[in-house]
Amino acid sequence: MDNKTILIAIPNIGTVSTNFMSQMLGLNFGNYTIGYQFLKSNLLYLSRDKLALSAIKNNYDYILFLDTDQQVPNDIIIKMAKYLDEGEDIITALVFGKEKPYYPCIYSKSEVLETGQINLTRYDLSLIKDEPFYVANCGSGCVMLKTDVFRNIPQPWFHPYIYSGEDVTFFHVATQKYGYKILCDPTLDVGHWGIENINRTTKSLYDEEIIRMKKGSVL
Repeated sequence: MDNKTILIAIPNIGTVSTNFMSQMLGLNFGNYTIGYQFLKSNLLYLSRDKLALSAIKNNYDYILFLDTDQQVPNDIIIKMAKYLDEGEDIITALVFGKEKPYYPCIYSKSEVLETGQINLTRYDLSLIKDEPFYVANCGSGCVMLKTDVFRNIPQPWFHPYIYSGEDVTFFHVATQKYGYKILCDPTLDVGHWGIENINRTTKSLYDEEIIRMKKGSVL
C-alpha cells in the first residue's frame, strides 16, 4: 500500500497555546506523510471550508480537523488513519464539551425540525463501551475524513444553518443526504482544554457527583 498523505487542518482565531504546539511536536506519524495548515479567521466555518478545499487541491488522501483546545494522545494520527485505510470514510474521537454537564460531542440521531434547525440526540455516556460504534452526527474537534468525502459533496460544506453549528450541519448532510457513516472510537479519549482538561474521566466524575447530590449527599 502506498503511504497515505494526511493534512492536519487547524482552524483558529489567532491564539494557539504552547500546550497545543508542544503536543503537535510529539505526534507519531508512523508511515503517513503529514502536512500542517493553520488558518486564522474569526469565522471558523470559512476556515474549515478553505482547509477542506486545500486538502483537495493538494491531493491529500485524508484530512484531520483538530481544534486548538484539544489534547490528543501522540498516536492519534496512526489510530484514526488506520480506520480509513480499512474502508471507513469518517472517524471521530470521543470529545466532550468544555462546559457542564460535559456532554460528549456525538449524537445518536440527527434530524431537521420544521423550523429547519437540526435536532440532535445526545448519547448517554453510561451506554458507551470501549468498542467502535457508528453515530449519526458529531462535532469537528478531532475528526478525520477521507478527502473524497468533500469531493463528493458540493460546497459550501461547513456553513451554519438556522442556529446549528457549521460542523453538525455538514455532518448531517454527509450522513443523511449522502449516506456516509461516522465511526466513533471511544478509546480515543480526547481531552478538551478549558478551565480544566475535560475528558471521559471528568464527565464520569461529574455524573457521579450529580447522582450523590440528588441522593442528598456530596461525600
